[in-house]
Amino acid sequence: MDVNKKEKSNKTYQLYKKIFNNKYLSNKIYGYVYKFNQQYTDCYSYGRSFRYCVNYQEATLDWIITNKKYSLLFDKIKSNHCFNKIEFSFDYLIIVISQIMNFKNNENDNSNNSNNNNNKENKEINLELLNQFFKINSNNLFNIKLNHPNLTYYRDIDLIEFAIHTQYIEFLKLVYYYSKDKKIFEDDYNNNSSSSGFGYLDLSLKLGNLEIIKFVHKVMGVTILKDKQKALHYSLMSENRSRVVEYLLDEIKYQPPTVYSGAFDFFFQNLIQLEFKLFKRLHELGSPFLYHSDVIPLLINKKFYNNTLKLQKINFKELLDFIQCSFFVYSLGYTLFDRYKINVDYNSLLLKIEKLLYSNNKDPLSSSSSSSSSSSTILSIFKNKVINLKTTSSSSSSTSSLNNNNNNNNNNNNNFSCTSYVYSNNNEINYLIQKEIKRIYIFEFLVPIEFLNSTTLCVIVVDFIREYGEYNLLTPSLFKFKNTPSPFEICNSILNIAYFNSDSNLINYIENDFSKYKELVSFLKKEKIVDEDESFSYYTSNTSNFYNFENKNNNNNNLNNQFETLFYTNKIKIQDQIQFLSIILKNSINSLIPNRIILQHILLNNDIEIILENIEQIMNIIKGYYSRIQKDINEISKKLFNAVIFVDNKELFKFIFKNYKDCFKWGSEVISVKVVRSNDLDFIQFLFDNDIGNLKNSINYCTNRVSIQYMTETLGLYFSDDLLVSICNNPNINNWNSNYIFNYILNYKIKNSNQYPFILIPHIMKNYKYCKSIELNVWNGTLLPERVQIYDRTPFNRETLEKWFFENTRNVEKIIALGNYYHLVDLLNEIEQYLISLEGCNPKYIFKRYYNIASVRVQHYSNPKIKNIIKSIKDSLNQIPNI
Repeated sequence: MDVNKKEKSNKTYQLYKKIFNNKYLSNKIYGYVYKFNQQYTDCYSYGRSFRYCVNYQEATLDWIITNKKYSLLFDKIKSNHCFNKIEFSFDYLIIVISQIMNFKNNENDNSNNSNNNNNKENKEINLELLNQFFKINSNNLFNIKLNHPNLTYYRDIDLIEFAIHTQYIEFLKLVYYYSKDKKIFEDDYNNNSSSSGFGYLDLSLKLGNLEIIKFVHKVMGVTILKDKQKALHYSLMSENRSRVVEYLLDEIKYQPPTVYSGAFDFFFQNLIQLEFKLFKRLHELGSPFLYHSDVIPLLINKKFYNNTLKLQKINFKELLDFIQCSFFVYSLGYTLFDRYKINVDYNSLLLKIEKLLYSNNKDPLSSSSSSSSSSSTILSIFKNKVINLKTTSSSSSSTSSLNNNNNNNNNNNNNFSCTSYVYSNNNEINYLIQKEIKRIYIFEFLVPIEFLNSTTLCVIVVDFIREYGEYNLLTPSLFKFKNTPSPFEICNSILNIAYFNSDSNLINYIENDFSKYKELVSFLKKEKIVDEDESFSYYTSNTSNFYNFENKNNNNNNLNNQFETLFYTNKIKIQDQIQFLSIILKNSINSLIPNRIILQHILLNNDIEIILENIEQIMNIIKGYYSRIQKDINEISKKLFNAVIFVDNKELFKFIFKNYKDCFKWGSEVISVKVVRSNDLDFIQFLFDNDIGNLKNSINYCTNRVSIQYMTETLGLYFSDDLLVSICNNPNINNWNSNYIFNYILNYKIKNSNQYPFILIPHIMKNYKYCKSIELNVWNGTLLPERVQIYDRTPFNRETLEKWFFENTRNVEKIIALGNYYHLVDLLNEIEQYLISLEGCNPKYIFKRYYNIASVRVQHYSNPKIKNIIKSIKDSLNQIPNI
């Protein structure tokens, strides 16, 4: 029998060994165990209300949503779990429906199935889950009160109206057909008595889902608007406003009122963002604009200025409609500012745009041979009046960089009205025509009127000139504003655009045209007093969650992530990036963004293969930079870039160290700290072998037990005396790994008494597990009390010993605040053990000497399980005689 047990044990061991020798399987298992154990070891966080640790049956909808355990939600739905109706609320149901409809089946194999097949399969799974959820919970769903402070103004709504709020047509169909079958509502949905203030059709228009609007209107038969005067107002509210207004006019046959009364917030702001043809159509129907003079400047900032430093540019068609609507409004006599008389012929501007759009339809641009003639046609429309500047040479650049499109020639209508022109194939407007429309808007509207501040206007003008390569217009444009911006404003605007687009021409322009301003030159080429890359205090104070053990080494993260306006490397050729770096270093531009950040951005945000192919060119540029700034042989070492800038890429770091070591500084402690935190033993060994960074001090930043063990036992490095204090006082250390690290450090220091005669601990420890580890070692004799010192060097005598253990392991209120049920179980077991043993004054069981037991509150905990154990603790404590 014993032999059989032994054989079975050996087989089990062999199976375990095979599994855990497989890196993929062991990592998977570790991930699951890690997640499971978080509920026991995340004991720093206060105020959890014991939501974090429940079993399957105890997991309510509130718990699932609060802790974002949506896989459990899906599992419960598949298990036909019926949620209690008191668990449903407006917000929670919105989340549930959204999670179901966005659930993705991770079992799909993208290598064997097309994306379309996967999407189709996911949609089928989503609908099956939704049907299952609705089928089991339908009775409760139709008998709950749903309201929201903002969306329903605290008024209860029915389930159909709620379904419209979800914006999922699938859920609306389920609710509608079920309610129709069960005859829950009236047959005539026009008479719904929703007390939220909206009819079904009104609400659908407001939320803007055209599919839902059609379903409510056509299938449900809702044809009556509850608030006719606000129907257009509601239809304008969503981003889909043009399609919704079109449906309102064409399908619902809505006639807008000619006079409005009441509140119509943001009406004009939404109205002017319609397609131009719809905007004019509403005007012709007699609908008032409810004009507000601040709206157009506000939207110009949003659509033009904020658009300049974004990768995803605003759709030109949307911009064009806004431009035409703006001109049209002003052509009717509305003014930007009542106190100013602005002499602009808006009808003329509209006509110019319509002629350009007409030429977009009329002139085929399908070949490069036609580009030149098209350019001539466009320019002939304006007869040298394209922009009002004394010096222009736009015609020379107009024939380049064309995006040629095949135009639709079937419509030869010569009427210039806004509804007559037809776009090229795919509704695209020719590149040249887009340029000239923007030119009209910027130089014949924004610049002359100048209601934008000079900085905003400067950025818009510079970005236009950069986009179309008309750099010769920089000086005549920027220095002819009514209120000329200062050289600093101009320079900052140019730099912002240059950095975002990696534009070397703009940097050259600054160097050539602004060198006469001595103060500006000193600003542009200022040197940092402190090398921020090398400054450890700078690094620790500017890196979020620096001590967080949940470290994920991301090779594409900048050390200084505040520079978000740098160019996107995947959108710009590497040679253009290198050219930009060369110009920056050549001119020593170091103001808005330090040149070391430009170098780091290029090195870390391009593929390593691309960098290695061009590394020699990059290094030659750096060497040239050093030779220009070198004053004497003693100064050059201070000017070297620090290797910190590329330490996040191990392969690149090793390559540069082996081939270009003399081009960088390698002694920064930040290098070793970042490598130690990555837990890469090979990288740590590389630093150790080559004396890079400062591993001796950086060992304090290990983030797992393996790397700590390697650095101590293999490399022979030592911890600092106050490392335990640093860990205990760090609020970011709150995961499972940290307990292993703490215990390893504690046990290592206990064993190495010669190296660590004293073990420093903080006066207050907020991590219950740490406290229990120290307590266990003290009371089993492994750690002598005289070796333990409070951080402020207070002797650890009997009184301080009792106080310390009370504050950290016996304070009932503090343990309750940790929100971990099993800590309370441990505490109750210890109290009961004391009651049995009655070992008198043994400080291991100090509960009452420093604590008023009456302050333990029970009634504040609604969970019966928690309430009962706290009551048991209180009852047990009351049985202990005062010491």
